[in-house]
Amino acid sequence: MGTGMYLNSFICFLIFAFALWTSFYIYREEKRSWSDMSIASFWLCAGLTWLFVGISLIVFKKGLIELDIFINQYLVQTTIFAQITLGIYYVVYRITKNKRLSFASFLLFIAASIVGLYFAYQPQSLTLVSSTYCSTEYKIDPITWNIFQAMFLFAMLGVGLDVVRNFIYKIKKSDLFEFRYFLTGIAILTYGIFGFLDQLGFSAAWITVLMRSLIVFCVGIVFIAYSHQEI
Repeated sequence: MGTGMYLNSFICFLIFAFALWTSFYIYREEKRSWSDMSIASFWLCAGLTWLFVGISLIVFKKGLIELDIFINQYLVQTTIFAQITLGIYYVVYRITKNKRLSFASFLLFIAASIVGLYFAYQPQSLTLVSSTYCSTEYKIDPITWNIFQAMFLFAMLGVGLDVVRNFIYKIKKSDLFEFRYFLTGIAILTYGIFGFLDQLGFSAAWITVLMRSLIVFCVGIVFIAYSHQEI
């Protein structure tokens, strides 16, 4: 029974390694672009999220339940909000090409994250719902969850719009088509869906391990998107 949870933890560490490599690559190659720095920061925080999730699984398996709850309540929830906050600049800039509006959205998401995390940090705001041979599921504070859902929906709609627009450019064979951001958008949408289902507690069984395995490919797609000219 222990194999499943350790495998799940290993996959989380693998996501962290891929995300760390990809984010540092983007930082190095695109340091003059604020929007690209935004997406690099997004993947860095995504990697940290899964690092903490992987650690929490091992901690839980060792029977250190209170430490596991601490990691999920403070570290995992913080990096989840950090992901979406740091990535929103990229999303808004892709849609509007307006740096001021993108920065304003970033500040708005910081404020929303502070409120969401305030409730997330309250005692008993995170409770263990279930555990299986390969994963655990927690229920978070409803106010925190509602704030996150609103932020998530806004960000995903923005990314989806950018993907659709790029797809139309591709069909029309327009010079406005951007291969890099088309792949990046698809990767973010896929990651967002898997991450949302994971946060929702869709399943604590092998389906969770499968979805987390596919996240590794999402990060790989982003790396390909930013390095394709060198391949």
